[in-house]
Amino acid sequence: MRTRSLTIATILSAAVLLSVALLRGPLLRIVRADHDDEKYLFVWSGDQARINPDFLAVIDFDERSHSFGRLIATLPLAGPGATGNEPHHVGLSADGNVLAAGGLLSVLKGQKEVFFFDVSKPKSPRFLSAADPPLSAITDDFYALPGGGFLVTMMGGAQGHAPGRVAEFNGKLELVLLLKMALILTASPCGRNST
Repeated sequence: MRTRSLTIATILSAAVLLSVALLRGPLLRIVRADHDDEKYLFVWSGDQARINPDFLAVIDFDERSHSFGRLIATLPLAGPGATGNEPHHVGLSADGNVLAAGGLLSVLKGQKEVFFFDVSKPKSPRFLSAADPPLSAITDDFYALPGGGFLVTMMGGAQGHAPGRVAEFNGKLELVLLLKMALILTASPCGRNST
């Protein structure tokens, strides 16, 4: 009975994704962030003791630069929810101006889980906003959308349990869609097959 329910849930999830794709155009166009001038490395990190705020660090990544490998800037999160997010994956927008970052364990402290930074001026990045998609938790990966915005995979429900969700943020970084994904027995966190 459980296998039948999972099969039906998987088919329904596929139908929802197909419906959205047909109504709004192709859901997953390939977006290449081919930036020949990649001169900066963005590092989303946190304090191991979880006392100081999590932060975005910018490192000179231009091999021709005299300061190659040196820290250029840091931008700590501010206010409530600034610590203990367990920084996880990041994604760069298609135009290279917005960095989206996830807090893998933000759910444990009831904090926002998705963070957006303006990196259009890498030497002086700016915090834009944070979001907490409803009914989902455990931010995983980011997929840049053409024209701005992101698809974000959330590995769990609101309390971290299955099933996860896929959240869509538009070019204004507003949550516009949240899809429940069916539990697939062979899936494991971060997209690696458990077999």
